[in-house]
Amino acid sequence: LTIVATAALLLFFAACQKDVSSSDTIPAGQSKLSVYLVDGPTDYQKVLVDIRAIEIKIDTCRRHGDDDHDGPGCDDDHDSLSSRCEVWQSININPGVYDLLTLRNGVDTLLASGFIFNGKIERIKITLGTNNSVVVDSVSHPLRLQNNQNFVYVNIHREHLDSISNSNFRLF
Repeated sequence: LTIVATAALLLFFAACQKDVSSSDTIPAGQSKLSVYLVDGPTDYQKVLVDIRAIEIKIDTCRRHGDDDHDGPGCDDDHDSLSSRCEVWQSININPGVYDLLTLRNGVDTLLASGFIFNGKIERIKITLGTNNSVVVDSVSHPLRLQNNQNFVYVNIHREHLDSISNSNFRLF
């Protein structure tokens, strides 16, 4: 079930195109990022994920167009402590339990949106609550991550970001 939970969380990063007009004024030195949930095909009846927080890791010395190179030995719990350029930034979230299987055939939901520092988006940390489960054959099974962690890291590469404008990005 741990693998199912991780796979289910990663499914919402599938590419999708939407027509969006932005009326938000983006503050100087910042970009706007919107994170959406979408699903992928599966044989489960429900995949319920309790999402409580989203943090974005940004390298403020690099830019969105820079090559994607993940350094060896990356440790998301400690690497930002040693780098003056890498910052973790929280964005506003609509916390709750999401049924990923309701997000089919182009249906998505805005999970989080906010202004972030300009730079290269490297990772997302998704913090989960305790109400995670999968329903198979009408039986609910709790989902837990390895080592009873309550978060998942997702590495972000250029192809994951949908650029609406020079400073406005979406992540599906």
